[in-house]
Amino acid sequence: ARASSTSRPRWPRRRHASHRASPRVTSVRVVDTRGEQRTGGLVVRGLRIARAGREVLREVSFDAPKGAVTALVGPSGSGKSTLLRCLNRLLVADDGTVTVDGEDVAALDPCALRRRVGLVGQTPVMLPGSVRENLAHGLDAAAAGAEPLLARALADAGLDASFLGRPAAELSGDARPLAAR
Repeated sequence: ARASSTSRPRWPRRRHASHRASPRVTSVRVVDTRGEQRTGGLVVRGLRIARAGREVLREVSFDAPKGAVTALVGPSGSGKSTLLRCLNRLLVADDGTVTVDGEDVAALDPCALRRRVGLVGQTPVMLPGSVRENLAHGLDAAAAGAEPLLARALADAGLDASFLGRPAAELSGDARPLAAR
């Protein structure tokens, strides 16, 4: 059959999966800085990771200012989780640098780094105990007199201080990620 001028163009078919372009993280955007100037935060430059001969991350660079909300956008399989794991050294990149407040994460003690750079997974896991105990653990605020700090952390996440006494396991699916932040 002849192709008319209104028909769609025919693209050559690729025969092997290895010829397909792999999806990539499409953007990293700072969503909300609340109009404030920010200093410090995460700086990623030229991050590259390959696995089994496939480039998972290629020359990823971005700034995530301290205290700002930053969105990582890309299709499934584009390397978003891989990138996040590099930020706190759960994975080590083949090339590139990640700095936190001006310090190269490669030079930091992994435990100290992970206290500074927290990741909230898609399905947050709460530790046994109350919301208060979970927050105190995450904020290193187990000492007496830490209530105002814990209440402020809940308020920052959009939750009322009355959540402090609740068992963490009983939080709704919507409240868990907020408390885990």
